[in-house]
Amino acid sequence: MDDQTRVHDEDPDSQTIGEYNLDIFPDFVEVFHQKGMLAGGWSTEGGSLYLVPSYADLAIAEIEGPGDFDGVKNLIAGSGAGPLPSCPLGTVTNFSTIDRDDVKLLVDAGFTFLPEAYANENPLQTPDNMDRLARSLGCPSSQPVAGVYPNPVTGAPAPPYPQAATWPLADYLGEYVI
Repeated sequence: MDDQTRVHDEDPDSQTIGEYNLDIFPDFVEVFHQKGMLAGGWSTEGGSLYLVPSYADLAIAEIEGPGDFDGVKNLIAGSGAGPLPSCPLGTVTNFSTIDRDDVKLLVDAGFTFLPEAYANENPLQTPDNMDRLARSLGCPSSQPVAGVYPNPVTGAPAPPYPQAATWPLADYLGEYVI
């Protein structure tokens, strides 16, 4: 095989085409594990979730733009570009492109929901509101992800998230974008 197409010896599920970050993924996993953290891949295009190696601790598909859900749905159906990773699955979503039926398909496929509670971008997207929305769409549970960066349009600082004092928000030191 040439440099453009490689199948990693460690995991035949993780195939790369072109320039992806998978060459250093084993080192990423090792360092995170040394720090006592889980290590996984975040696919910014839902249909690319198959690129996350199954030996990852988790695989997250972003579902917020056109085509993201369709890509994941194709992977679930076995008609995507590759198999779903066998590690735990999650989705980070703002629910703008999926409905109750889509949520059911994802729940049935074993996805955990990480709603975007980006109150720094939209004051209505508080952790409580996004958790309530997730549950109203059929998620048995959710783990909101707080936007802790400045507003990209106004530059205003991120708001405080008092919910962090009473329930865990998703927190991480780094993300590995595949």
